[in-house]
Amino acid sequence: MKAVVVLVCTLIALNVSAQTDQEKALLEQQDKLELILQLQDRRTIHDGKLIHFLTDDNPLVRERAVRAYGSIQDTSILSLLVDRLTNDKPDVELSAAFAIGQTAGLLSKKSRETLQHDLIWARIDRTDAADQLIEEIGKFGTEEALRDLVTRFGDISATPRTEALVMSIARFAIRSVTAHEATEYILKLLKPPDRARWHAAYALQRIGDKKEVRASIDDVIQLYTNSHPLVRLNLATLLGKLKDERSSLEPLLKLAEFDADWRVRVNALKALANFDLNGKDEVLKLFRRS
Repeated sequence: MKAVVVLVCTLIALNVSAQTDQEKALLEQQDKLELILQLQDRRTIHDGKLIHFLTDDNPLVRERAVRAYGSIQDTSILSLLVDRLTNDKPDVELSAAFAIGQTAGLLSKKSRETLQHDLIWARIDRTDAADQLIEEIGKFGTEEALRDLVTRFGDISATPRTEALVMSIARFAIRSVTAHEATEYILKLLKPPDRARWHAAYALQRIGDKKEVRASIDDVIQLYTNSHPLVRLNLATLLGKLKDERSSLEPLLKLAEFDADWRVRVNALKALANFDLNGKDEVLKLFRRS
């Protein structure tokens, strides 16, 4: 009987001790997370505390520290962020990709070229954050990086990275960085028009008025029949940039007057306002009715 009592008491003591250790660990974690937020808010990064958290034993602490650097945008620790892209927890690697995308644009062109080459040809294959990294490179990469990404991941027959590449191309285009290969890749994704996805339509809208787009305008126009409103919305915006009266006025009129989604109608009206409407009574009447 005594042995049983001793065993029970021992188990209770061990349980209490385990609970105490767990509570202590949670409190320590909370203190670190609060300190990271304070350092991020105050941008007080020169005392070494935030850098120390990048290698903390707790993956949640590492993840929050990495993400904080995405806000602080300190180029001096980019090499440490690159280190966090591999051999870490998935959330840490995702945050590292994000932080790199937010920060690398502050580098010189030569430094960006060195970084993008390392990321595209060495790091992407070794990280769980490959899709995120592909998209983030669009925030800072040069035209060479855009071509390299299309070379590596632009095979239409193999599509595991399609969405990431499309959004990366869009991010490049937002910065006015385009390439023939990237534009042709997006145009291929928009065929057939009834199966085109909104991401590709968005990327093409961001690419805007380019010779490759104008050369394919008759095919692009067919997107106005796509069932997804975001495809039609982005098509309307694109047509407003191209301002090709021969091809664009009729589909824009249909979208502006009859589309079931009000967002598409608004974008079509905005696009029509980019044209010379002198003598185009049908369009002017539509504006008055709207």
